[in-house]
Amino acid sequence: MGGAPAPLTATARSSGSALVTGGGGFLGGALVDALLSRGAEVASVSRGSYPALEAKGVTTLRADLAASPGPLEVLLRQREVDTVYHCAAAAAASSAMHR
Repeated sequence: MGGAPAPLTATARSSGSALVTGGGGFLGGALVDALLSRGAEVASVSRGSYPALEAKGVTTLRADLAASPGPLEVLLRQREVDTVYHCAAAAAASSAMHR
């Protein structure tokens, strides 16, 4: 027991598929690029439109993750996904840091 925890890494198989929430953001975008470089099939759910993701071959869905019924639930019923990476954040989160 004890010791340092294992580092988190993006390990999608070349034949695997991944869903990245917030794929158009800074962290999500970097993760999307890493997954694509490993040959993963990538989909992204974001509040905004990101044509650059589509140009890379990423399937994009524009949706509010807080909506009901949840867009993730609907998407996951429509397509098989091996791994979900949650990188989305509330839009107001950054303004709280400036108080």
